[in-house]
Amino acid sequence: MEIRVIQKKIDELKKQIAAGKKRSSAYAMQRGALILLALFSLFRGYYYEQLFYIVCLLSFSLFLYVAARHRALKQQLEDDEVMAEVLKDIIQRKKSGWKSFADTGSEFLKDDKTQAYDLDLLGDASLYQYLCVAKTAFGRQHLADLLTPLQQKQTAMKVRNAAVQECSRQTDFTNSLTQLLKLYERHGQRKKRSSMEDILTYMEEDEKGYSHGVRLGCLLLSAATVLSLLLFLFNIINYASVLILAMLSLCLSLLFFMKHAQALSRVQPLAHLAANYERIFRLIEETTFQSEALCRIRYDVQDARLAISKLKTILTMVQLRSNSILFFVVNAFALLDFQCVIALQSWKQTYGKALRTWLSDIGELEAYASLAQLTLAKEITCTPDYMTGSPYIKAENIMHPLLEEGSAVANSITLKNGTYIITGSNMSGKTTFLRTIGINLVLMHAGASVCAASFAAASMSLFTSMRVHDNVSEGISTFYAEILRIQKMNEASKERIPMLVLIDEIFKGTNSADRIYCATSAIHHLHQPWIITMISTHDFELCELCDDPRIYAQNYHFSEYYENDKICFDYRLKEGKCKTTNARELMRLAGFKEEV
Repeated sequence: MEIRVIQKKIDELKKQIAAGKKRSSAYAMQRGALILLALFSLFRGYYYEQLFYIVCLLSFSLFLYVAARHRALKQQLEDDEVMAEVLKDIIQRKKSGWKSFADTGSEFLKDDKTQAYDLDLLGDASLYQYLCVAKTAFGRQHLADLLTPLQQKQTAMKVRNAAVQECSRQTDFTNSLTQLLKLYERHGQRKKRSSMEDILTYMEEDEKGYSHGVRLGCLLLSAATVLSLLLFLFNIINYASVLILAMLSLCLSLLFFMKHAQALSRVQPLAHLAANYERIFRLIEETTFQSEALCRIRYDVQDARLAISKLKTILTMVQLRSNSILFFVVNAFALLDFQCVIALQSWKQTYGKALRTWLSDIGELEAYASLAQLTLAKEITCTPDYMTGSPYIKAENIMHPLLEEGSAVANSITLKNGTYIITGSNMSGKTTFLRTIGINLVLMHAGASVCAASFAAASMSLFTSMRVHDNVSEGISTFYAEILRIQKMNEASKERIPMLVLIDEIFKGTNSADRIYCATSAIHHLHQPWIITMISTHDFELCELCDDPRIYAQNYHFSEYYENDKICFDYRLKEGKCKTTNARELMRLAGFKEEV
């Protein structure tokens, strides 16, 4: 989608928001006038003429109608504001503004997930940060799990890809889902919430509820109290009957206060999110899907909207008890605590154990919507061809997904089991190219499109040695840390699983003689029929491995050129080894004069 088209939609939303705010102010004034009229009529009806009760009832009914219209308008205003944010985020992904997105997925980084560090899968300026529209705990975890360097089954990748492609095509659905997820996040931050896991655990617990006798008794007592109040208002009975019944209800509520508070407090945090879940389930219910995964999700949650609607009603009543004055009023006349607990127990018995599945299904859908953002933001993407058999990659005009499309340079390459040595001067693009291959393979694993004109590959477990650091506390140097990384690759190769190995500037932590010897040894060990090994290096001696009859090796390189005494790069991958260097020139440009 072009930026011009997106910006036009944003401008239209801004006009709707401005007009809506004017109508909202008018509704606010009408509500104030109607409630004053209702109170005045109530006063006149009690002290003077009962006919004013009718005026009071009509005024209050009109107030409720206007309040409902006002509430719907405010929700529409919020929806429009959030949808404008959704569209702005797509523009940010087209540029470099996505790096300011708050969710980086850094909590999913683990010390043993070196590929996530090396390829920028998680953390600051990562693929996760670029893609993520997930807001629930299930959705964020599911997306992080899908961005995996591990080999995937072809069937699973195809099923996920069909779901992601459908989300990409149904842009209205995907944008609406993203909008509702942003609202979920916004509403969830209004109050401190318990973890969702605590709520789910409570919902799945077996709990002995109140007996039918207790339920019937609560209903009859509440009905009698309300009826006595109505009879009092029409001067049919005196206030003593009302007071006795109200005090009895209130005493019972206070007697069971701690027991009820313990149960209701565990679900009360969900009150601010139930409406959002209901809208998400309604959106799923009203959308027709074709892909296997999305159809399964829709089938799984077919009862969810009605169930969550009932839960929302219960939680709305629970919220009333948070107000100290309302607590006494509603419990005195309606035994609210009893009614809420009874309703919640009934809901748990019917739907409690299904809630986790429903929320997990939403999380899966969030992950697919996140992966679809790549296609929404990029002009050039393709559905990968899923190959089987030996390690294989054929990429035409492949680009790094985290670079702006206008400035990214596309390259093409075909890889099969063997070793590929990439040389080139500093800053020429060697490391970025290795990451481009790796991160697009991860996108294929996840089920997303890839940033290429065409991309065919077999699924492979991905191993990297790129951002290698020393560890002073454990006495590990950079060189030894890299040895440990390559040792893990060698151990994994014994399982004979298809592997893609990416090593950047191999053994840079030691002297050139040892580096060349160790690198040659590592390359020979990793040269297996089930492994593709890509290595960047400044050591031209390693290029001679292409003449080694014991292994299959190819040389590629990046190079620089000079214009007006400035160093320039075309970032184009070329066959053969590099024939130029630029370290001395970079020193000169930095102001260091050559010394003899």
